[in-house]
Amino acid sequence: MKGKILNNCKKYWYVIGILVIAFITTGFIVLNKEPDYLVLKNETVKVELGTKFDSNLETYLNTKKLKNDIKKDILKNAKISVDTKLKGSDYYGVGDYKVTISYKNQKEVVEYKVVDTTAPVITGVESIDIVQGTDLSAYDFASLFTVSDLAKVETKFDTSAVDSNTVNSYVLKINAKDESKNIAVKKVTVNIVQAPLQDEEVVSETVSNADGSTSVKTVTKKKATAESNSNSNSSSNNSSNSKSPNNGTSSNSSSNKPNSGSSSSTKPNNSTSTNKPNTNSSNSTNTSKPNNGGSSGNSYKPDESFKDGDSTIEGGSWGNWRWDENGNMVFD
Repeated sequence: MKGKILNNCKKYWYVIGILVIAFITTGFIVLNKEPDYLVLKNETVKVELGTKFDSNLETYLNTKKLKNDIKKDILKNAKISVDTKLKGSDYYGVGDYKVTISYKNQKEVVEYKVVDTTAPVITGVESIDIVQGTDLSAYDFASLFTVSDLAKVETKFDTSAVDSNTVNSYVLKINAKDESKNIAVKKVTVNIVQAPLQDEEVVSETVSNADGSTSVKTVTKKKATAESNSNSNSSSNNSSNSKSPNNGTSSNSSSNKPNSGSSSSTKPNNSTSTNKPNTNSSNSTNTSKPNNGGSSGNSYKPDESFKDGDSTIEGGSWGNWRWDENGNMVFD
């Protein structure tokens, strides 16, 4: 009986010894363990597409319980990295990423989620005038609107409610859907206006409304007016660009004079040429005399008459007078 009791006591001592050793070991580990410097605010961070990636450590870490000197050291020396590098922008596309923060021997990972919950934005005119009979499938609606989104967008123009053959007002629906299935819808008034007559033409222009919006207006005008203006401008230009020679003016008379200091297509002679009288002018009865700047022996004498229209006029002892190809009277 006594031996049995001693054996039981030995077992108890073994158990107690083991417990003491474990307690001491645990205490040693606890006392020598580094405190948790990296305490996350949230294990998951969710941001909207287009949000600039924030590399500030305090965005992810809870540093309120840290001493100031430790906090400063962490913010200075801790490293932050993402499993995917940014390419060509300062924000990440839609998806899940891992943000790793490390300091000394500690490391924490934050799940970084980028979502897109923003619908596209459609801007453009508020109403459109379209000529009756227009093929709506070929109409360039896209040039009148802008669809803005950070992701790829599919845009459709629903003209099912518009009858282009009947003059009236209808509603055009513009549907835009991005890759995250966010949808935007814009309704625009479409006015089907009467087709122009045969002598009319259509002019479309974008105008500003009183509320700041814009509309595409269609007006018609007579083709004849446009053609008349075009012909008038053409005639005016032709009139200003072309000169009609007038033999009855003094300027033409001087221009037809041969210049002794320059070459001339007019046949040179010993006296200055005289313009042929213009029978249509008020001075048709007057005949210009040759300029006395030539030789006195070749000057015309009043008593030796001639007739207008004669190709050659007898000048007596002075020789023959004639009209040259430029309408000037020359002495041979």
